[in-house]
Amino acid sequence: MNRISRICKQWGFGEPAGRIWGLLLLKNKPLTQKEIVEKSGYSLSLVSPNLNILERLGMVSIVGKQGKRRLYLSSTSFIETFERTLKDLMEKEVKPLINLLSSSMAEVKDKKIKKRFNTLINEYKETNKFLNIFLRLLSARKTFSVAKLKEYLAQKLA
Repeated sequence: MNRISRICKQWGFGEPAGRIWGLLLLKNKPLTQKEIVEKSGYSLSLVSPNLNILERLGMVSIVGKQGKRRLYLSSTSFIETFERTLKDLMEKEVKPLINLLSSSMAEVKDKKIKKRFNTLINEYKETNKFLNIFLRLLSARKTFSVAKLKEYLAQKLA
């Protein structure tokens, strides 16, 4: 749970949100806010807004009630969240930076700075290509399995 919370912090969700989501991922059963408070060690005043954040991000869902208390459950897997985070990084950070650097290039007069801009643009374009390839691999995992590969190879080698 601690490792998941640190990863989520790096992804920009915040450590408390990551710890709460990690708890729900690992429990794989619905929990009330009170149970999340007890198991996470966080106060209700910290758990409640972080559950709202996780709900808005589509990482947690309310799946029912236990009396008057809502039951929360992780609604995405770790890899689905990772995939969504990479897509967001590309769309909100990498592509806009490429566009900004490219459009600012005409205004740059200094040759050294122009060369640096070109280097940065090329690095970010390479990053964008790599992220696209990696996202395609993540997407392909939904239809690919080791069992299918073994079956395919067995048929081809028979």
